[in-house]
Amino acid sequence: MLDHSDSPGKFVLMTTPGDRPRRSGFLSNLSSALTPPIVTDDDPDKPLVVPTTIKVSTLLTMLAGLLFLFLGVNGLMTLNSGLASAVTQYNQLVTECTTKVGGIGDQAKAPEGADKATTDLVAQCKPITEPTVTDAMKNNAKSRASTISWVLIVFGLAALATGWFLRTGVALARRAAVGLVIVTMIGTMFLQISTLFTMVATLFLVAAVLMCYLGRGGVYFAKTAMRRRTA
Repeated sequence: MLDHSDSPGKFVLMTTPGDRPRRSGFLSNLSSALTPPIVTDDDPDKPLVVPTTIKVSTLLTMLAGLLFLFLGVNGLMTLNSGLASAVTQYNQLVTECTTKVGGIGDQAKAPEGADKATTDLVAQCKPITEPTVTDAMKNNAKSRASTISWVLIVFGLAALATGWFLRTGVALARRAAVGLVIVTMIGTMFLQISTLFTMVATLFLVAAVLMCYLGRGGVYFAKTAMRRRTA
C-alpha cells in the first residue's frame, strides 16, 4: 500500500505483517533436508550404481579416520619424548619466574610500571605451585596423554569402518556416521584436544554425512533400503 508523505513527489511503502513472506526456521529446513526422499522411478532390474557423492563421502570419512589414527599412534610413539620436553619447559619457566618476578605462586609479583612481557610472565608463574615436576604430575600427564591417544585411535578405526560400509548404502552405516560426528565433537571438546588436525577430520565427517543425506546420496540410500525391503 502506498501512502503520501508530507513531501510532494515522495511516497512511503506501507506493508502489513501479512504481506511479509514467512521464513521457516533453520531446524525446520534441516529436518526437511534430512528427510529420506520418496523414490518412484527405481527399476529393480537394473544394477544400482554408487553415485559420486557417496564415493566422495566414503573417501572423506576414511581420510578423517586416517587423520585420527595418525594422531593417536603418533601420540603414543612420542609419549616419553613429549613428556621429557614438557618437564624441561616447566623447569625453564620456574627458573625464569624465580629470576625475573621473584618466584612462583603468590611470590610472583610484577614491579610497578612493568612492561607487558613481565606482567604476562607473572600470569604464567602464579598458577605454579611446585618448584619441580613431581612423580604424581608426571604420572597424571602421562595418563592423560595416553588416554587421549587411545581415544583418537578408536575414533580413527570407527571412521575407517564406517567409511568402508557407506558405499554399500546400508542405513546403519549412515547412522553410524552421524553418531561418529556427534561423538568426535563431544570427545574432542571434553578432552580439550581441538587442534587443526582434529578440526579438519571432524569437518570431513560432517561433509560426508551431508552428502549421504542430501541430493543423490539420499536417493541412493533410499533406493537401497527399498530394494532390501522388497528382496
